[in-house]
Amino acid sequence: MTAADDVPALPDDVDAATAGRRELELQLRRLTRALRRVRGHGNQHLGPLSMPQYLLVEPLLDAGEPLPVGTLAEIAGTAAPTATTMVRKLEAQGLVVRSRDPADGRVVRLALTDEGRALAGGRRAKVLSWRRGIAETVAPEDRAAGARALAALADAIDASADQLAALGQGGDPGAD
Repeated sequence: MTAADDVPALPDDVDAATAGRRELELQLRRLTRALRRVRGHGNQHLGPLSMPQYLLVEPLLDAGEPLPVGTLAEIAGTAAPTATTMVRKLEAQGLVVRSRDPADGRVVRLALTDEGRALAGGRRAKVLSWRRGIAETVAPEDRAAGARALAALADAIDASADQLAALGQGGDPGAD
């Protein structure tokens, strides 16, 4: 079944801008569903570091210093309580260490252990290889336009997330 199978057809007299917007909506729906499927596969454990845990600690690979758990949660798009639960598990596995911020004792900072750095670095290599493989399936002459379109969509999605929160609707916008 394609994304268009369950969407009403447009009338024949629709202008090109409306038809283009509708096609973009359909393709965004397909993309959302594909990403949800990939996310489901990525949530399966491939060793001791799950994909959500990786997304939480991945910024630590380049940080050079411990980062606040709240900052990591925000980057990963995870609620603070969820991040705290993940941190407890990661700490119990010996993959991260927590410390208090010297300037503000209320802030908990996180750093990777050597084992955590090795696991997160290995996961990063796999993720980058996966992304590269996808990018290589796009014709070279279409890659720059694709990158611009994805950047515009990412900006629009970020802005719409704020709008959904303000409206109190929340949820998964790709769920329909």
